[in-house]
Amino acid sequence: MKKRGLSLLILTTFLFFFPACNKQSSEPPVSTGEKETVVQSIPSETSEEVAGVEDLEKEKDVEKLNKESEEPFPKGKKEGKETVFLRISQDYGAVMLAEKEVPFKPKMSVMDGLNHIFPDEVETAYGGSYVQGMGSLRSQSGGLGKPRQDWFFFVNGIFADVGALDYLLEPGEKVWWDYHPWQMLQGTNAVIGCYPEPFVHGYRGKTKVTVILYCAAEKELALQLATALKNMGVQEMKLVEVTNELLQERAGPTLVVGKWQDLRGNAYLADLNQAFKKNGTFIHFTENSLELLDYTGKKAREFSMGAGVITAFGETAGEDSPLWLVAGVDDEGLRNAVSLFVERPAQISGFLGAAVLSGEVMRLPFTP
Repeated sequence: MKKRGLSLLILTTFLFFFPACNKQSSEPPVSTGEKETVVQSIPSETSEEVAGVEDLEKEKDVEKLNKESEEPFPKGKKEGKETVFLRISQDYGAVMLAEKEVPFKPKMSVMDGLNHIFPDEVETAYGGSYVQGMGSLRSQSGGLGKPRQDWFFFVNGIFADVGALDYLLEPGEKVWWDYHPWQMLQGTNAVIGCYPEPFVHGYRGKTKVTVILYCAAEKELALQLATALKNMGVQEMKLVEVTNELLQERAGPTLVVGKWQDLRGNAYLADLNQAFKKNGTFIHFTENSLELLDYTGKKAREFSMGAGVITAFGETAGEDSPLWLVAGVDDEGLRNAVSLFVERPAQISGFLGAAVLSGEVMRLPFTP
């Protein structure tokens, strides 16, 4: 067991690099049903409401779009009872340790759910909210050529900004615990592996409008994403051409779809791409290629044609409006990424991020 002083130093450093969420939006959502309100940050004259998705549904068989997995995660009910879903894994989801729906109870914390699965195998510290050991996997401080390793948890794909005792769950939420190596400056505040979250249940009981941003030439692909999301239970969406302002002031969970050559002129995305060593996406677009990174931020593989990605990014821990990037190095890569999202969503379940090439889905980041 590590000394308490060393554990406190590690926790303090960890909290320094993963600050609590300080970006909230109080703007009301846009309804796709009979009752409608206005999202003030999205001008109505430049946006496409989800009503446009219904036209696409007439042309496409929604069941076919999601035939391989209609439910990457359970929907929060089991035999008529409300539940929450827990996944426990290792090495960024590469090794699955447990997956289970547990009965929901009022004022149920993330720690309560974890103890339901491993009642006598969880070791905590600092008031019981910090998990430093589960089974044989314990926090490691690194050194002598060994990496730091710790337990991290995400709720609905969002890295929590509070401890496991302090996040109170809602029915249907998805909790993912993962034990993995990490670098001090590489912070991952959002993941894709809880899809269709956070688009269905949001974060901390608040579900915001889903915004799909697209380049002018990719409106059809944006509509395909909207159809898939609607089929997964997402109720409120807006489709809008991408602007820097909408990326900086996100009104809710936001997806951006396009080829990198069309997206790179956006200042926000260009800055995000240049911060590849610390933004937690583990990808980097160069002038003519896509680099896929390992967990230390070093290039592991590189592709110049046919590669697409689905990754997520949050400015801080607990951000309820993360940015998802569905992009490609070229037309083929973009189609590959959209096809993965629309037709094979089960294949990204339990992934921090994903790259796709010729049908091969690669887990991000790469690990030894």
